[in-house]
Amino acid sequence: MDELKKIFVFGALLLIAGCGQKSSPAPPQGANVTLTPAQRARIHLYTVQEGQYRREIDTNGTVDFDNNQATQVLAPFGGMVSRLIVEQGAEVKKGYALAAVLSPDFSAAVSAYRKALVNAQTGVTGAQGSTQGATQANTQN
Repeated sequence: MDELKKIFVFGALLLIAGCGQKSSPAPPQGANVTLTPAQRARIHLYTVQEGQYRREIDTNGTVDFDNNQATQVLAPFGGMVSRLIVEQGAEVKKGYALAAVLSPDFSAAVSAYRKALVNAQTGVTGAQGSTQGATQANTQN
């Protein structure tokens, strides 16, 4: 039992020692910065002072209600929405995928690209083969 108390006391001391104040790094010095005269002319120094803060801003504007509650979303190609990826009300950012679209146009474009890629690779291989054959014929002469 005494052994358990010693371990507990030692653990508590380690915990207390770890809670000490940490030293903060020195603030960066500006000695390594060189400004041109044009840059210095654009720097303005102001004295910070307490002042009034207004939580309201008076401005003119128009509030328009979207009765359809819809936002237009444009896809890089046409087609039918096959699956929604995000749920209504989810927070999204620019570039997030919102829906999966089935598009015959896109499928045809991918198919044509793959076919052209295979043809280009085959053409390169065929051209290399004919070049090698011509080289071999020239070395035999």
